[in-house]
Amino acid sequence: MNELKIRLKANLHANNLKNPDLDKFLLNNPIKLDKEVLIQVVEQYIFRKKLQDKMPKWAENPEIIGYDRLSVEQASSGITGNHKFRNFKGEISADLTGGFGVDSYFLSKKVSKHFHIESRKNLQEIVVYNFDKLGIKNTEFLNQNAEDFLKETKNSFDLIYLDPDRRNDKNQKLVGLADCSPNLIEILPNLLRKTERVLVKLSPLFDISLLKKQIVGIEKMELVAVKNELKELLVWIKKDTSILPEVVCYNYQNEENFTEFHIPSKAENLKNTEYGLIEKFLFEPDVNLMKSGAFGYIATYFGILKLAANSHLFSGEIIPENFPGRTYSIVSVKEYKPKDLKAFKNQGFNIV
Repeated sequence: MNELKIRLKANLHANNLKNPDLDKFLLNNPIKLDKEVLIQVVEQYIFRKKLQDKMPKWAENPEIIGYDRLSVEQASSGITGNHKFRNFKGEISADLTGGFGVDSYFLSKKVSKHFHIESRKNLQEIVVYNFDKLGIKNTEFLNQNAEDFLKETKNSFDLIYLDPDRRNDKNQKLVGLADCSPNLIEILPNLLRKTERVLVKLSPLFDISLLKKQIVGIEKMELVAVKNELKELLVWIKKDTSILPEVVCYNYQNEENFTEFHIPSKAENLKNTEYGLIEKFLFEPDVNLMKSGAFGYIATYFGILKLAANSHLFSGEIIPENFPGRTYSIVSVKEYKPKDLKAFKNQGFNIV
């Protein structure tokens, strides 16, 4: 029995499990399955639980199957996958790091022809099966790495997307752009011979200022958060562009509701931030604004003052309209004196 057939059989059993004790299930094997199928039943059950959070619409389809836990954990969510391509439309596109296929799924809906490139054959077989069950018919699947695809393809693309692997063979996280696979810096000239525009998904851990120095042709960078948890750093690269990139901060509550804040390229010049004592209100910007580092621009734009050089909190006498973050009303300010803290003994507080 090949790997795909094992997963399909296991998925049938996984769909029938009702909040099982997975350790006991593995130990007792109540339905007397072969060991390889038994293990996959548990894996498919765990996969479906994770899928409900990542892609609830996919999870509604009982025929969708998983590959391994890491592939679904590293995949984009439905919210971030849909966000990437919501303003894009073209004829032909390619995903050079296809993986579990969430981003390819959303991109394929925006074009007439899409290519899913993935070097792991077993994973791609599962994506082919899932796309069929999802009704995606315009995607061609090629089992090769990004570098070989770029060398061999005769096509020109409206958009090429990639999400470089940020883990090495020992599953350790990588923080250098040149260490990731594929190496964006190395393949970028070849990429721009095949397309006018490239979209790269990176970890929010990457340094924005360093990326601007390393990558030629950035037209825009997006910091995407979901419920104020920073999820992705998206880098849009355009052929022959000479403009300085803006940074756009998005914070989604759900697929329909989000805030959007633009930080223009000129904000780079606002390095000098004014500081002031705490006033009537305290302002804590959303995580994506924090990541942008544009504290001078935030202060100037909203007419507020930063409290100190090493504290990314702001204060002011009035609440700015549409401030992207949390606002606190200041009741009182205390000096830090241990003896004064005794007055708060046995009281409950929310600490930020």
